[in-house]
Amino acid sequence: MSTKAKLIPLFSAIVATATVFYTYGVLVLKQTPYGLFAPLLSTYRFLSHKWGFDTVYNYFINKPLLVGSYNVPFSLIDKGLLEIAGPTGLS
Repeated sequence: MSTKAKLIPLFSAIVATATVFYTYGVLVLKQTPYGLFAPLLSTYRFLSHKWGFDTVYNYFINKPLLVGSYNVPFSLIDKGLLEIAGPTGLS
């Protein structure tokens, strides 16, 4: 692989970081209520707040995964299979 191809992620990260600093520092912080970038500011404020999505995600996705990962591998395999066919069960 050439050196130029290996440096693409580095330059992409530098450009993305500069873009973020410019966007936040110049376009967001220097806003007036009736400025040119008012729609951009409202979009930024909407996207920067979570609106409780993490709570909904944890309740409907993470909690069932945690309960299922406890019940199936631990309870079924460790408590059930290994205790039945464990050191005394095979002999």
